[in-house]
Amino acid sequence: MARGQGGSRVRSHAATALVVVVGLAVTAALTLGARSVHDSNEKRLLGQRARESGDVLSATIQTLQAPLISAAEVAEATNASRPRVAKLLAPLAGASSLFRTAAVWSANPRDPRKPVLVFGRPPVLSQSSPKEIRELLARSKKSAQLAIIPAHGKSPQILQYAVASSNPSRYVVYAELALPKPGTNLVGNDPAFAGLGYALYLGSDERTGSVLFASTADLPLKGRQETTTFPIGDNRLRLVINATSELGGALLARLWWLLLLAGVVLVIGAALLTERLVRQRERARVLAAENAQLYAEQRTVAQTLQHSLLPETLPDTPGLAVGARYIAGAADVDIGGDWYDVMQLDNGDVLFVVGDVSGRGLAAGTIMASLRYAIRAYAQQGDDPATILTKLADLIDVGDSGHFATVLCGMIDVQRHTVTLANAAHPEPLLVDTDHAEFVSTEVGVPIGVEHSKPYASVTLTVPAASTLLAFTDGLVERRGEVLDVGLARLREAAARNHVSVDALLLDLAERLTPNGPADDIAILGVQWKS
Repeated sequence: MARGQGGSRVRSHAATALVVVVGLAVTAALTLGARSVHDSNEKRLLGQRARESGDVLSATIQTLQAPLISAAEVAEATNASRPRVAKLLAPLAGASSLFRTAAVWSANPRDPRKPVLVFGRPPVLSQSSPKEIRELLARSKKSAQLAIIPAHGKSPQILQYAVASSNPSRYVVYAELALPKPGTNLVGNDPAFAGLGYALYLGSDERTGSVLFASTADLPLKGRQETTTFPIGDNRLRLVINATSELGGALLARLWWLLLLAGVVLVIGAALLTERLVRQRERARVLAAENAQLYAEQRTVAQTLQHSLLPETLPDTPGLAVGARYIAGAADVDIGGDWYDVMQLDNGDVLFVVGDVSGRGLAAGTIMASLRYAIRAYAQQGDDPATILTKLADLIDVGDSGHFATVLCGMIDVQRHTVTLANAAHPEPLLVDTDHAEFVSTEVGVPIGVEHSKPYASVTLTVPAASTLLAFTDGLVERRGEVLDVGLARLREAAARNHVSVDALLLDLAERLTPNGPADDIAILGVQWKS
C-alpha cells in the first residue's frame, strides 16, 4: 500500500512539473505569437467584411438592372409606346429619382443624337459624337447583359447603363446615374461598412479614372486592405476596403501582454490543481467502470425478472394463431408492470389478458405477478371477463400499495368467431380485417385498485374470418408532448396492411412505431383467426 502511495506521489509530482513546463512554454508561445494572431485575425475579418460589403453592393446595384431590362422588352413589344414605357422609366428618372435621366434609343437610328423617348433631364449621351453613340448602341445589342460604361470627363460625371431588347432588338433603353465625389458617404450607417474605408472601381483595376465612389478623396486606400471583384452586366466592379479601426476589438490588439500575466497565473493554478486531479483520475476510472458494470447487471436482472413473469410459450389452439412481443423501455433498469397472458380453458375457449401496472420496480412486478396468476385461477373457475375484473378489484388498493393497473380481458369462442371483452381503463383493442383496421368499442371501467361502485361490464363481438385482434399497452402509442389520438391513428394506419401472419404484423408494428427503441415498456398480443 505504501509503495502504491509513493508511486502515486511520484506520478503526481512528475505531472505537476510537466504542467509547469508546458504551461510556461505555451504562455511564451502565445505571448510571442499574439501579434501574429492579431494580424491574421484582422486579415480574416477584413476578408469577411470585404465579401459581405461586396454582397451588399452587388445586391444593391443589381436591382438597377431589372426595371431597365423590363422597359427594353416593353419598348420592343409596344413599338416604344410612351405611356407603356413611362410606367417603368418615368418614376426612375428625374432630380430626386434613382437616375438623372432615362431614354429609349432606336438600335439603328438615323440621327443618333435624338432618342425616341426621354424621361427626366436631357441625356448627356446626346452631346456625344454620333460615332460614340452608335458604338454604345452596338455594344448593347451584342450582349444580353446590361452594358455599363463610365462617362468620365462629362459634366456631370456619370455612369451609363444601356440594355437592348430581345430579338429583333429594335430598341435600347439607356439611363445615366450621377456619380458622387469621392468622400461622399453613400452607405450611411450600413453595418456592412462599419469601421471600413472603401473605394469602388469599374473594371478589374484600380485606376483613379475608373473610381465610381469612395469613402475618401485620398486614393488609393492605404494600410491593410482587401479586394473583391464581382460582375455587373457586361462589366465588373472592384471593391477595395481597408480597416479604419481594430475589427477584432482593442482586446485582441493588447492581448500580447495580457497573455503573459494570465499565463503565469494559470500555470500556478494548474500546477496546484494537477496534484489533486492526477490522484483522482484513477479513482474516477474505477468508479466509471464499476457504474457501467452495475448498470448492465441491473438491466440484465430486470429483463430476466420481467421475462420470468411472462408466459414462456403460448397455447397452440386449432383455428387460431397467437403471437406476442414484449419490448423493454430503453431508459429504465427497473422491472416494469406491462404483461400479457394467454390460456386455453377446458371447454375449448381461449382467455387472453393484457395489462399494465403503474410505476416500476419490484412492487410493480409483484402486483403484476399476483394479478396474472389470480386471473388464471378465476378463469379456471369458469368466470367470464367482467367477473374476473370485478374480483381483481378486491386484490389491490392504490391507497395502500400506491399502484393501480389497467387490464383488458377477453374470452374467445373459436368456433363461433366471437370474443367477449371487459376493460378496466385499458387502451381499446384494434381489429384488423385484411387492409382495414378499427378500434373495438368497449365498456371502459375504472382501473384495478381504484374504488368503484359498480361491477365491470363486457361486450361481445363477432370477428370476421382471417381477422386479427390486437391488444397492447400504452407504451406502443404514447409519445411525450403528443396527443394520444395521434399515436392511435399511427397504430391503425400501420396495422391496416396485408400481413401474412400475426408474427409478421407484430414485428412490423414494433419496427414502424418504435424505430429508435421505446421510451416505455410495451406489451403487444395478437390473435389471428385462420379461417
